Amino acid sequence: MLHAEDGKVIKINEVWTDITGYSQEEIPTISDWTEKAYGEEKTEMEKVIESLYEKKGRTSEGEFEIRTKDGEKRIWNFMSTNLGELPDGRSLVLSTA
Repeated sequence: MLHAEDGKVIKINEVWTDITGYSQEEIPTISDWTEKAYGEEKTEMEKVIESLYEKKGRTSEGEFEIRTKDGEKRIWNFMSTNLGELPDGRSLVLSTA
């Protein structure tokens, strides 16, 4: 997932959609993603994600339980990299699991 510091999801790849069941249209923002994937942990996870925009280089966030569209629970080990700034000045982060 590519996401910008204003919360916009720039791009998710096909495998992300295949595994989670969520298309980019269903999760256009980090807020939408955290609500669907983390439920009651939404606020806590948004804080973890927000911290990524200030970090340099690669960050291992660790393992988190996500909920897929069909309700299945999965454990994902997230790694993220701050890719720098977009032309409009927003920080861009690549998060993988």
